[in-house]
Amino acid sequence: RVDKLRGVEAFDRPEFVRRVAVAHRELVRQLAAEPGVGPVAIASALPGMSSHASLYVQIEGLPRAPGSPAPAHLISVARVDIGYFDALEQPILNGRNFNAGDIGDDRSAVIVNRGFVDRVLGGRNPIGQRLRYWEVGKEPGPFALEIVGVVGPLGMSALKPEADQGMYQPVAPGELHPVSFAIRVGSDPERFTPRLRSIVMAIDGGALIQNPIALDK
Repeated sequence: RVDKLRGVEAFDRPEFVRRVAVAHRELVRQLAAEPGVGPVAIASALPGMSSHASLYVQIEGLPRAPGSPAPAHLISVARVDIGYFDALEQPILNGRNFNAGDIGDDRSAVIVNRGFVDRVLGGRNPIGQRLRYWEVGKEPGPFALEIVGVVGPLGMSALKPEADQGMYQPVAPGELHPVSFAIRVGSDPERFTPRLRSIVMAIDGGALIQNPIALDK
């Protein structure tokens, strides 16, 4: 399932961030207790969604590819909770998964997909490669991120599947708003929607569930 949790206050207010974090943890806890409901995947954008951010990325020490107008590549980016890949039953193909240490003060760890390895790195070993990224029209920052793992394709480019090079960054509860989440609920997800709305409203009366849809596996 895909749903969004929205509040009514500005995201950057400390109290609102705390409120979202409490709702995030409680939602995961209560859904885990529901019969037949699987783990919850929480992210800024889910597989197949067109809302993945598009950013330029550059690998430290990687020369400009022949014929390339710039040493940077345009990729898709999603911010995800540390249980995201486990909840989607997506194995780590190389390296490691995110862990609690990755959402501390040092936010350097990122995970990339196979398309990133093939197109951005040209098949090079990704683990330990350092990189930086930036938005169109802004200046690049330092090479502060490090690739720790690789996953398979998860529909990061809905409009251009052939350009599915992407990167994931870990976030802590409360740092995403609005929140997109996916839940495994069996063969008839629409029947669970009323129950889901009831759970969310009980956790936070100001939260809204928007655009619930069924995801293909």
